[in-house]
Amino acid sequence: MPYLCDIKIYIQSHHKTMEEAIKRLQIALGVLLVALLVIFVAGAAMIISYRPEAPVASSNGSGGADPAPPVAAAAPALDAVAQHGQTLFQNNCAACHAVGDEVLVGPGMKGVTARVPSREWLYKWIRNSSAVIASGDAYGNQIFNKYNKLQMQSFPDLSNEDIDAILKYVEVQGGA
Repeated sequence: MPYLCDIKIYIQSHHKTMEEAIKRLQIALGVLLVALLVIFVAGAAMIISYRPEAPVASSNGSGGADPAPPVAAAAPALDAVAQHGQTLFQNNCAACHAVGDEVLVGPGMKGVTARVPSREWLYKWIRNSSAVIASGDAYGNQIFNKYNKLQMQSFPDLSNEDIDAILKYVEVQGGA
């Protein structure tokens, strides 16, 4: 048992009390457990989110997957109006809205022209949603409340033609 006495003397010489040494050891073990838990959770999240691509049926008759990955479908060509709409969308809308149906800060643009009361309503909303909400407009207030009462930025300088170009771009991309 001489080793046990040496340990006790060492601990007593470096720590005021045995309780202090135990407390420090408990804290170190707690930190280690938290670190291991974080690593475990991160690893589990990676495993859960992993989605391997399904093998593509072989066209070479071997029954296996083709070595080359499938080529994504080309994006539809944009005419001049849709290209103008793309530029306007990227500069004014993309920070808060997706072209598809994904919700970012505000709703996705997919199907927007079918959701709103009219195109004239949409022009007013885009130029000054605050005024539409303040007017008591039922649909405007519904949207405002649904998206956590976040006020949409106003775009008073966009013309009807600019807004139509944005809507055409969204439609060409499979949204509107």
